Amino acid sequence: MRFLAGPCTAKGFQYSTIIRITAPIWSIDQELWEKYETTFVESYNKVCPWLQQICYDGLLSQFSSGKLVVVNFGDKPYKYGDHTIEPRGFKILS
Repeated sequence: MRFLAGPCTAKGFQYSTIIRITAPIWSIDQELWEKYETTFVESYNKVCPWLQQICYDGLLSQFSSGKLVVVNFGDKPYKYGDHTIEPRGFKILS
């Protein structure tokens, strides 16, 4: 299965993994690996240290509607203003 078209797409994928707080996951064949190995390794080396720093933080995402979701990836309650988000929980705020 071919998932990525090339380095430009890989860069976009790298940035989306940072926003989504997920480690880089690719579904590639040997040909794509050989062609873009440097790009894949570079992406992995940039994204994973970032994830190690923030993986237990709270995540805030605001949508164009004005709604805000606060997600707590940690094992302890997370305080956001007057709100407490339970461990591994979330709250949608308007």
